[in-house]
Amino acid sequence: MRDRFRDLEGPLAVRKKDVVLMATVSSFENLSHPTRSELRQFAELFMPLFQASSDEAKRQAVAALSQCENMPAAVALFIGNQPIEIAAPFLAASKAIADDTLITIARMQGAAHVKAIVSRDSLSPKVIDALVALRQSQPRAVGASAPIMESPAVPLSPVPAETNEADALEEQRVANEEALRERILGLAGHLGRADEDRLGLRTLSDIQEALLVRF
Repeated sequence: MRDRFRDLEGPLAVRKKDVVLMATVSSFENLSHPTRSELRQFAELFMPLFQASSDEAKRQAVAALSQCENMPAAVALFIGNQPIEIAAPFLAASKAIADDTLITIARMQGAAHVKAIVSRDSLSPKVIDALVALRQSQPRAVGASAPIMESPAVPLSPVPAETNEADALEEQRVANEEALRERILGLAGHLGRADEDRLGLRTLSDIQEALLVRF
């Protein structure tokens, strides 16, 4: 009988945590200019409540916090590193995430988190450069022998024609990297959100979809 009561208490305890979590988020939303002390208090309350709450409450809390102008850096990093089904709207829409935090999340998490970051309305040059560098570093880590495969015949002595070909290949590689950077920059500058969109969701053009596939 005692075990049955414990089974009933479990879901009830989670629902109570959900209510407290949403009340905490709502109170923070009402602070137009939170002080340093209020930011610290919110961080101390939010993270343990968030971890103890249901997935549905977590998604609701993150969706609400995505609209806040101010956010403790620790909370932004904490939310950004959540599973993508929870973190996506925050990564795509929050204006309270610092560039360094976005870069850290992109490096720590997988392609899904990077796609959410790329879908933001705007990206700073610093973040764009970091994403491009991250993207370019991945193929090298997986297939470091690729350049050797492209040029299997290595002459014992320098040959001008092959040297010119190597220079041309290097120029093409640099051009490809710059083209990728320009595509990300174009996405950041022209991808707008309609007023009726929810949680940062939007319709992507063909070129935007192609860019997201690259990531």
